[in-house]
Amino acid sequence: MFWPVDSDIILSIPISRTSAPDLLIWHYSRSGIFSVRSAYHLACSLELQPSSSSSRVLEQSWWRRVWQAKIPNKVKVFAWRACLNALPTGDNLARRIPNTSAECPFCGCSKEDRMHIFVLCPFARQVWGLSSIPLSLTSLQIPDFWDWMQAVAAGLDGVNFGLFLCMCWSIWWCRNGKLMQGTCLDPPHVSCFTTQFLNSFLSQNLGILTGAGFQSSSRWTAPPPGCIKLNFDGATFRKGMELGAGVVARDKDGDCVAWLSRRFDRMGNAEIAETLAAREAIHLAVQRGWRSIIIEGDCATLIHKLQASESDFSVTGPIVADIQAIASNFQFCSFEFVSRSCNAVAHGLAQSARNPAEGGLIAPPTVISLVNIDKLGK
Repeated sequence: MFWPVDSDIILSIPISRTSAPDLLIWHYSRSGIFSVRSAYHLACSLELQPSSSSSRVLEQSWWRRVWQAKIPNKVKVFAWRACLNALPTGDNLARRIPNTSAECPFCGCSKEDRMHIFVLCPFARQVWGLSSIPLSLTSLQIPDFWDWMQAVAAGLDGVNFGLFLCMCWSIWWCRNGKLMQGTCLDPPHVSCFTTQFLNSFLSQNLGILTGAGFQSSSRWTAPPPGCIKLNFDGATFRKGMELGAGVVARDKDGDCVAWLSRRFDRMGNAEIAETLAAREAIHLAVQRGWRSIIIEGDCATLIHKLQASESDFSVTGPIVADIQAIASNFQFCSFEFVSRSCNAVAHGLAQSARNPAEGGLIAPPTVISLVNIDKLGK
């Protein structure tokens, strides 16, 4: 095929999602031969146009903030999908799957799009109204989702920007829980849950990045509403001939809702005892039917392994893999390191595992006294 020798041929394909997209350009010169140089100069000239340059710079700045934010990678990917309108919202599913309802699972609105689920839905409005994020009321009146994200982010510093993205992710997480399981956190609890979620990520990963170990509080803290916190600890007896595990589960008020003290007639070291105790903790959560849990222990090595995605080839590897497989079935499951002072109740239960196996809902007096000490100090 021959191109006319007296004209330029330009083929452009939009590759960006903004209103002023970048152009992928094939440029054919008047001689009919493709010229990389002429295509480069043409692309440069288009980039200098004010109409496309400002929006492109704005978009690049936005994505730079997203990818550099100190938030979990899954939240970054969620934000990317949300901005590209790639989330399985009701309206997207209805366009692709015949006879699919586009109703909002919270309010029953007939069209669940991005603006509705994150901005206009009464559930989302309550979440934003109760959150600590300085969200301008005028931003809630912006009709376009991309413009809304830009407007909100413009007034937030680095910490609040990360919290804002995590809050959007929490709203989506609650939406999925409502749709799939019929239950989710109440709006007053979403903010507390999101703050706990982000603080947990920051404390764990900042400790890893700085090489200073984990950062933790000097006293036990209660979980957010809707979550159960399980503290575990291991112990060795008779020079490693026997192992013990202690687990205590507590609610948002710090009250003991379940406990366990168990002895294992097997040889091992302290790390094996800690790993067995962690498995007992997550098994207890499964037995009680809890869906959102936080598991805390004072063994930094084990917590590192439980948080890691790569395989563990040590002697505790199979147990760690078993715990991670069970954790993937929860609606929310987080492994956190705490100091020994925050783990006193689980430590006491592990030490008392010399006695026959025991556990239940009603804690013994020694456990109750330790729990009350934690509650007074929180």
